[in-house]
Amino acid sequence: MARLDRSGAALRRTEQAPDREQQQVDREVIEPLRDWESSHDDGGSMPALAAAAERLRTQLIAAARELSEVQDLIAARGDRLATQDPENEEEHRHLAESARTTAQWARDTAHRFSH
Repeated sequence: MARLDRSGAALRRTEQAPDREQQQVDREVIEPLRDWESSHDDGGSMPALAAAAERLRTQLIAAARELSEVQDLIAARGDRLATQDPENEEEHRHLAESARTTAQWARDTAHRFSH
């Protein structure tokens, strides 16, 4: 029973990881913009805006790639847990499939902003 409790706790932490990652990305993106915005009364010059946009695009690509890697790991763990914990197989498989979907979305996002 203790093993199932630990598996359930691990599963919940795994499910919450994308939310925590997104919050971190949001903070990392918004903070430099606020700093930049506060130093420019009129919103900044076009070259400064273009530089800020490029920096953010680069950060977005990196974050999307990292997110896809983490989601792939979550999917693999969900698949593994589904075979190790047959009583909760459906829940683990659902988590794995959701992670695969998110990983693909993140890869598509990185690709879209890379070109």
